[in-house]
Formats: sequence, C-alpha cells, structure tokens
Amino acid sequence: MERRRTRHCAKRTEWPAPSETTCLPKYVDYAVGLRQPTTSHALFPIVAPDVAVIMGDGFAGRRSRADAEEWLRSHPEMAAIGLVPVAIGKGKSRENGGAALRFLVGKGHGDVIRGVARQYGAAAEAALTEVLAQDPADTYPTKMPTLPAFFDPEALPRPRLSNGDDLPTSAVVNLATMLAFSTPEAPYGGIAQVKAACDAASLDAFAWGLFEAWLKAGSTPKEQWALFALGYIGGDTSARKLTPLIRAWPGAGLHARAVLGLDVLALIGSDIALMNLHGVAEKVKFKGLQEKAQEKILAIAETRGLTVDELSDRLAPDLDLDDDGSKVLDFGARQFRVGFDEALRPWVRGANGERLAELPKPNKSDDAAIAKAAVEAWKTLKKDAKQVAAGQIFRLEKAMCSERRWDGPTFRTFLVEHPLVRHLTRLLLWATYAKDGAILSTFRIAEDGTFADSEDKPITIADDAIVGIPHLLRLDASTVAAWGERFGEYEILAPFSQLDRETFAPTAEEATSKSLEHVHGITVPTGKVLGLLARGWEKGPPQDAGWIWEWTKELPGCDAPASLHLDTGVLASGMTEEPEQKLGSVSLPVAAGELSPVVFSELVRDLVSMKG
Repeated sequence: MERRRTRHCAKRTEWPAPSETTCLPKYVDYAVGLRQPTTSHALFPIVAPDVAVIMGDGFAGRRSRADAEEWLRSHPEMAAIGLVPVAIGKGKSRENGGAALRFLVGKGHGDVIRGVARQYGAAAEAALTEVLAQDPADTYPTKMPTLPAFFDPEALPRPRLSNGDDLPTSAVVNLATMLAFSTPEAPYGGIAQVKAACDAASLDAFAWGLFEAWLKAGSTPKEQWALFALGYIGGDTSARKLTPLIRAWPGAGLHARAVLGLDVLALIGSDIALMNLHGVAEKVKFKGLQEKAQEKILAIAETRGLTVDELSDRLAPDLDLDDDGSKVLDFGARQFRVGFDEALRPWVRGANGERLAELPKPNKSDDAAIAKAAVEAWKTLKKDAKQVAAGQIFRLEKAMCSERRWDGPTFRTFLVEHPLVRHLTRLLLWATYAKDGAILSTFRIAEDGTFADSEDKPITIADDAIVGIPHLLRLDASTVAAWGERFGEYEILAPFSQLDRETFAPTAEEATSKSLEHVHGITVPTGKVLGLLARGWEKGPPQDAGWIWEWTKELPGCDAPASLHLDTGVLASGMTEEPEQKLGSVSLPVAAGELSPVVFSELVRDLVSMKG
C-alpha cells in the first residue's frame, strides 16, 4: 500500500500543495480541471466528502480505477459520508456511487457504511439498503448493442453447461451481448452466473474463437470487447495463447492493444495468467509495455494478498519453453532439442541422441534463414537462462533452509509442471509432511514428471499433501544413504548441496549466548563479505559519511535479524574501496539454542563460507 502511495506523491511534486484548509475548494477545482485519471492522483492526499464523490466517479473509469479504489479502501468512513447521499439521490453519479459503496462492502466495510447512513436518518438508511442489495445482474443498458457480423454462434466453439449439454443458440447470443456491453471495470453481473453454470474449458474455447473471429475481421477498436471477453470468461489456455501476441503487438505498431492485452491477463486472474503477465514484466523488447506489466503485477499481488514467497512461485519465467520444458531449434534439414543441466545451463541433443554443450553451426544442407533464426534463439536462451538461473536456484535453496511447504496443487503447477523450474525439481529430494512437521515420506521427481520412492516405486502426491525440500538435518542416516545411492545410480547432480550439506550445531556455551564468534577478529577480502548478499544477507543502513558497519539476515521464526558487525566497514558509494574487512561478532535476537537446528546451521554455514 505504501509503495503505491509513494508513487502517487512523486507524481504530484509539480502540483500546488493544499497546505491550508482555506485553499481546499480551489485545489479541488484545480484537480478536477486536470480530468481523470490525473484528478485521482492530484486528490489522493485529500480526505473530504467532495473528494469521495470524485473518487466514486473515478472508480468507474479504467485508467483512474486503481487510484480511486485505493483511496476508497483507505478512507471508508469518509467515502460513505460523501457517497451515501449520492448513491440514494438522482444525480448523474448515482450509479457510480452505489457501485463504489458495494465495492467497500465487499472489502469488509459494510458496518462503517451502514453506520454513516444511519446518521443521515431512517429514510436514508432504508434507501441505502436497497442500493447495497442491488443485484449486479439487474444493471444493464437500456439499449442493447448490435452484435457484429463476425459473430456467428454456429461457427464458434459451443459453450457447455456443467452437465455436458450445449448452450442453445439463443443463449449463446445472449452471452455475446453480455460480453459486448460489459466493461473491464464492471463486467456485467450476469457473466458470473454464466461462469458458475458452464464448463470452464468450453467457455475458454468459445472466448478464444470469438477473439480470433475479431482478429480475422480486422480487429476494429469498436468491437474490442471481443478481446476483453478473454478476460471475462477465458482461462489458462487463452492466457497462454494470448501472451505471445501481446509480446509481438508493439512491434506491429499495436502498443495500445498490447496494453489492453495485459488488462486481459489481469482479468483472467488465474495463476497461469499471472505467471505469463510477469513474464512480460520481466523481459520484453518494448520498455513501455514492460513497465505497464510491472505495475499490474504489483497491483495484483496486493489485491491477492500473496506473500513474497507465494508471489515468487508465480513469477518464475518460462523462457518461452514448451510445456514439457524443452524447445526445438529448427535448421530446416536438422532439428535440435534443448535441455538443461543442474545449473540451468542449456544444452542441445540432435537426432543421433548425442548431447552437445553448444548448438552446431549451420551447414550447406540447412535452410539458411531458418537456421539463422534458430541460432539467434539459442543465443537469447543462453543469455536469459544465465540471468535467471542463480535466482531460481537460490529460491529453492532458500525454501529448503526456511523449511517452506507447498500444498499438492501448488507444488505441481509451479514446480513440477513449470517449463523451466521443473529441470531443477528433478535434481532434488522431496518429502511429504504431517501437520506437526514430521516427515511422512521422501521421493524424487522423474523425467516424465511422475514421483518415485527410494526403491524407484511410483507414488502419488495427493492434493491435500504438504510438500517440501527436506534439509539434511531432518533426515535419518538410512534415508540419506538410500537416496545417495539412488541419485548416484542416475548420475543426478543437485543444483545446491542437499544430501552432502555441511551442518553445524551450537556448543553448550553457544546455546545460551546471543552472540556467535565464528568469524570474530578474522580479516577477509571484502568480496567474501559481499558474497553474503547472494546468501540472503542484506546491507545495513549507511551511517556517518555513508559507511556501512553491519550485514543483516532475517531468521525464520524470529522477529529481528542476525547482525554481522564489520570493524572495517564499507562505503555505500564504493563497496570495494576497502580491499579487506576485519569481522566482528554476530548478534542474535535470541540465544543460539532457541533457534531451530536448521536456522542455526545455515547461519553458521554462511559465516564459515567466508573463511574458505
């Protein structure tokens, strides 16, 4: 929330500041003159009834909705004071005011809004009750849109009811009409009823067929509701198909359409859609489109209430790989299939089955143009893989060290089946857990995505399973030996130390101390200290003259971080200006013996790494 508010304030630096109450009316007039969506930015810091009315109107606009929505959520009581009279009145803002109040009720502010209405009197309270009870399906235009010529219900994939029956043609026409008069900010309420009654896959196919018909008919802006239909009733298949088009549209002079495509992915709102949206935010040729995608990712993360770890699962890039995690590079006469090693370095395999570290050079038998494109794709893939590899490996190692858990569906969707991450998951030992944290079983992920135990017998992972990457300290010796033998047999190399990981336990003296002395007094190259950043440590705040005297690391289960003191210190403006660092003690928020065995071991492992 604060991040978004800071962004708004930065955009207001050139606007007159409403520093005194007497200037408020003039300031509001000034802001309104800017027109939406700038008005919402300008009025964001003002908490007043008149502003609530303006935010209610802004809530109905696509470009201004995000700012208005945040203001309303931040000031529900003031919103009610300004919007209750509007919503029960007869002015032009009545519908917008009612929609904004219903939005706030949905966000848990119903008691506040009803309490304000009560202060306006019994008649107002009764009228507001009717406004809040309004069925979204009862709000529709008096004049229905005329459906375009490209809409042919008989030619499109037919939506099916949940019982398998096809929708009749008349119902398909009604559905298309609903889609046509809906807006991204306020899809017609009846669409939700259709989605509840119909098979999701059939609606997805219908939406994509409608979208393709719009493209073939010239994709006129007037009928771009056919694009937004993907967001209203489309699903994962539409998200996957739409993303390559979004990436390509700016290159064809269709930047505005590409931005709308991002809106569509956000409207679909599924985890797969979010993953694809983040892929655009991470890498795309067109900076403007990338920035728009990044804005949407932040907004979606807020509204979905995702943690940083949950968001990271959904943000892993797929590098344009096929669903099975590979990619075919075509030379015309020859084809090569891409795979990845334990460090996510790509390799290729030709028709003869030989594994090659590099893509061969084209020869005379190859199609020159096709081969050239394949070579460029290979160079791009190597570059992208190198860029994301360390982050993805660290993410899984961090999950092991923090003892993070996933449920069965999340585990399969974002780890086992992810085009890129799947290559790492096959190289690790996994476990299922009881609710108390005890390990129930251990398993590996085979090349085909199935699961096997240490004897190579197939097992299944239920949807209600709790899955994680077990730390060595949580495994008994026999389990480690069995899996060591199995991984050796298959020549599986882990992306980080798991079964052969160094472990440490506190001494009797350390167990009662809030200080660790493993590196106290030693001098190491500054690069060793900087290397802690790759292990999850962070630089402390700059002190006098910009010097940094501590490195910190968050500890799972603790309210405060561990802190490594630097006797030498580093300059924030020049990290390597001091070639060496004399290290001090490590301060802990609790006694070392109160840390979990894994947390303590990993902390000491970080420190010992600087001695090597």
